[in-house]
Amino acid sequence: MTAQHNRLFWNSISHIIIKPNLEQWCFFTNVKRVVIEIRELIMEKPRYVLVIFLMVVPGVFAVEKPTSPQQTCVTSQCHADYSKKRYVHGPVGLGDCEVCHETVDEKKHTWQLTVEQNELCENCHSDQTTGKNLHKALDMGACTQCHNPHSSDNKFFLVEPTVAQLCQNCHQVAEDAKFLHGPVAAKECTICHEPHSSDYENLSVMAPSELCFSCHLVTKNELTKFEFVHEPVEKQCVSCHDAHGADNSILLKAQAPELCYPCHEDIKEVAENSKYRHSVVTEQGGCLKCHTPHASTVEYELRADPMTLCTSCHNKPVGIG
Repeated sequence: MTAQHNRLFWNSISHIIIKPNLEQWCFFTNVKRVVIEIRELIMEKPRYVLVIFLMVVPGVFAVEKPTSPQQTCVTSQCHADYSKKRYVHGPVGLGDCEVCHETVDEKKHTWQLTVEQNELCENCHSDQTTGKNLHKALDMGACTQCHNPHSSDNKFFLVEPTVAQLCQNCHQVAEDAKFLHGPVAAKECTICHEPHSSDYENLSVMAPSELCFSCHLVTKNELTKFEFVHEPVEKQCVSCHDAHGADNSILLKAQAPELCYPCHEDIKEVAENSKYRHSVVTEQGGCLKCHTPHASTVEYELRADPMTLCTSCHNKPVGIG
């Protein structure tokens, strides 16, 4: 057999093994490298061509279940279901398992992560952990507590069908409350909270009062008209309101005066220990008869100037002598 014949013969063999039919015949993932080495041997020693051919072809046909050169964990029988989900993680979709995994024992088919779990995720998703405050799951190194690392039928590879269901696995908030905050009732936790990290307390998407005013524009606009603003309104709406749900209307954490007393302890002491008490100070909701909860044009957030306010109840003529 001439050298030219050898080349022609090899080209026919390589066409069969390396190109179209490789997907049908090969069963070693490194077969291309092996075949190239064989080719070099053939070119050096033409007389071995027939021997190599007789060794390779029967072995190829003896494979019970053919494997393609692109065979990966997700195209094999072990993990084929990963690619059938609606949403597939990038490395899984590309069949690039070694982006995240490395072999421990190939015979036992055991693998480990290339680095610690959260570090691994942050290699690609570092933009999710830039906030000063981290979600506890992230802090614990447990991204997979919320996300499936391979694929899911749920958006963002969530392990639950909805964000709300996922959050409720750890955060049982306002489940039995009589009144629910709109986003809670709508099961839209991420309207107010970042899922991964935030520069604000409780993973708020913005500063607490700004967050509330992003929806409660009427209240925000009213505040610009008034000189005297209740301190919690400027700092923390949740001082008085529950952000998720409450048994009191307007999501109040309690009814006045109990709601007011934690900040106004001096008023509480006078009201509870005085022999003669103004009735509105101790009756339920009484504080709001004289004060507005948010802002006013009158000092102490009074609803009107003192004389007008007092005479609205005490409107009988005062006797003389």
